[in-house]
Amino acid sequence: MSLADLPGELDFVEYLQWLKKDNHNFIRLWTWELLNWDKQGISDEAKNFQVVPHPWARTGPGNALDGKPKFDLQQFDPVYFDRLEHQVKLAFDSGIYVSIMLFEGWGLQFSPKAFESRPFHPDNNINGINGDSNNDGSGVEIHTLENKVFNIPILNS
Repeated sequence: MSLADLPGELDFVEYLQWLKKDNHNFIRLWTWELLNWDKQGISDEAKNFQVVPHPWARTGPGNALDGKPKFDLQQFDPVYFDRLEHQVKLAFDSGIYVSIMLFEGWGLQFSPKAFESRPFHPDNNINGINGDSNNDGSGVEIHTLENKVFNIPILNS
């Protein structure tokens, strides 16, 4: 996550060394679900952070609201999962336990116009998925059993 259009990658080995130096043995890795988010949700300072990678491939056709190719929610992005696997193995080799959160709800609740910055917004995917099943503009029901729109086989297996 960065202010740059293509954020640089975290030096994960250095991060693990810092944890070990301070005798930490547990970390939480999580998916930041928003494509970008405005820091104004947590401060008076408006800054638009870009977030990559995401679990799904950005194949198009067409562009999402952020101007990049739309997501195909039936295709995982191997870059995301290869990176996740690599980081978990590095942590394991360093004696650090890892908790993985594949979903988070903070950004969706507190970042301005957050739902417009999610793969589950209908303008951001090619699958016709609208994660805002009650059409209130928030999309928070995506994290509840209220949302019945997911008939994507890869997500239901």
